[in-house]
Amino acid sequence: MVNQAITVSATPYLVDFFVSAYQVGICCCALEFIAGSCKQFAEYRFGLCWDIRIWMLITGLLVTPINQIRNLHLLSPLSVAGDGLIVGGLAIVYYFIFREGVPSFEGRVWLVTDSPFKGFALFFGTVMYSVQTIGVIVALENNMKTPSDYRKTFGVFNLGMVIVAGADILIGFWGYAKWGNQTESSITWNLPADSVLTQWLQLMFALQCLLSYPLQSFVPYEILWNNYLTPLNWKSFKNHEEIWSTFLRALIPWSTVLLSISIPFLDLLISFTGALCLPAVGITFPGILEICVFYDQKKLTPLNLAKNIFLILFGIFSTFISTYVCILSIVDQHASSKHETTSFCKT
Repeated sequence: MVNQAITVSATPYLVDFFVSAYQVGICCCALEFIAGSCKQFAEYRFGLCWDIRIWMLITGLLVTPINQIRNLHLLSPLSVAGDGLIVGGLAIVYYFIFREGVPSFEGRVWLVTDSPFKGFALFFGTVMYSVQTIGVIVALENNMKTPSDYRKTFGVFNLGMVIVAGADILIGFWGYAKWGNQTESSITWNLPADSVLTQWLQLMFALQCLLSYPLQSFVPYEILWNNYLTPLNWKSFKNHEEIWSTFLRALIPWSTVLLSISIPFLDLLISFTGALCLPAVGITFPGILEICVFYDQKKLTPLNLAKNIFLILFGIFSTFISTYVCILSIVDQHASSKHETTSFCKT
């Protein structure tokens, strides 16, 4: 009974940690992409060969005031504007892919033959990062006027996931068909730097990430504020809630700046974020919850139990293995001094 009580009491903290870590990871990736795009644009346009870490600090100065927006409903127009920029940006990317005709598939290496296990682990982390947004899903559903519309068969969630997954698959497939092993961490960095369209595209995607940043950081803020700071009942906290709120909203962006500076490799940062957080939140914990709920309702069948046990074990195994591979890859990149900054200069 004691062990069971400890397990139950620890579960909310684990969920809070993984959800918050994932959203912070998304913010790091957005910040790193903004910094990288601005660096590439400034290098070609103005000849400013600044280190990527300087651009990360500048980006931190930009996102800090935007992150002070308090109301989720006020963030929705920013998100819609960002989605419009994505659609326009993808159209430009496809123009560059197909402007010389359909890319040839000859000579393309479709598998990582030298280290397939490492390649699959990094791929798994990237896929998990791309298709799961559990933190924002919960926050948006809780703030909807009719939350039931979110989970219908053709509701917001299912339609959104189909669109996002389809866009990821298509842009990844055709991008690799076009540039092969020379494909950069962000496909926009493969586009010709001397093109005006490329420069506009970089600014569009950087602006989109900037506009969506407050929405992504909203989740860790809410978790820290409501679950950990508010219950403390500190006198100074109660008397100066506005100041503490402002401080926390500024602390989150600068924590992502420091993390991005420590891992300046966008592709590995994406894989690491997906590998560390998403198998636990999207696979392991849902399996545990379904077993608990169905057992309490006396609906737990042997088939359902076997399915969820498989998901739990798969989630735990994939978390440890993929995270381990990502950490080794990051260490190797640091050791070889192959920093992400080398891919930004296209002069």
